[in-house]
Amino acid sequence: MFSSLSFAARVAFTLAGALAAALACVALHTPLPWMLGPLLATAVLSMAGAPTDSAAPLRNAGQWTIGAVLALYFTPEVTALVAGLWWAVVLGIAWALLLGWAFGAWLYRMHAPRMHGVPAPMMRATSYFAGAIGAASEMTLLAEREHARTDLVAASHSLRLLIVTVSIPFALQYGGLADLTGPIGTGGARNLLAPALRAVQPAGLALLVALTGVGALLMRRLGRANPWFIGALLVSMGLTMAGITLSAVPQALVNAAQLVIGVSLGVRVRREFLRPAPR
Repeated sequence: MFSSLSFAARVAFTLAGALAAALACVALHTPLPWMLGPLLATAVLSMAGAPTDSAAPLRNAGQWTIGAVLALYFTPEVTALVAGLWWAVVLGIAWALLLGWAFGAWLYRMHAPRMHGVPAPMMRATSYFAGAIGAASEMTLLAEREHARTDLVAASHSLRLLIVTVSIPFALQYGGLADLTGPIGTGGARNLLAPALRAVQPAGLALLVALTGVGALLMRRLGRANPWFIGALLVSMGLTMAGITLSAVPQALVNAAQLVIGVSLGVRVRREFLRPAPR
């Protein structure tokens, strides 16, 4: 019955369910209601066999929006503070690379003997990218370039994302740190911005959209991973670091961006996802 639905109908059905879940989470005052509600609802519907689907252009627009919003926090003052802690940033990168390598080595040692028929180089690449600390889409793309099992890499990171995005926000909220959950949280962190960065200026917003869009398209042209997020982030960050204030991003647009990103993660959790994901 569901197989006869068009792609547009499946996307509309998914968005309607995601919106209902987001509004319910808002009413319940849960952390990250516009992302966690859609993510969990879409995941449950997908595992139940419902006709869920995600539109790539909507996901890209969501990543574009969040990238531009996050960069508004990189004011000259924050930039100076981060620059003074460059050694901590370098240590964090080194630690993440080492930890990811260790996880990948453990996965290969534990599970490669059970993967009959899978060549050793493919299994090594699969284990490495499944254990690496990075975003799901980037790790899956890099795994594909190295001829790894992208289905297992995507399953691993999707499960990790599901655990992290559910557990961490709740821990922050009930640990008394709700105001530090960022611009994609309940909105409390938005008050940490200067008043000029909280005001929506129509002309400035239009220019911000245009400039970050050019950045995203350039990253896409260069073949960079996750270009819509990284391109928008870099352009918006450059403007903010230079002290150029164009406009804030309307909260309604931020909420919509979280919703479509939550949907894009939730649709990955299909019934077949449950077989490879646990190990």
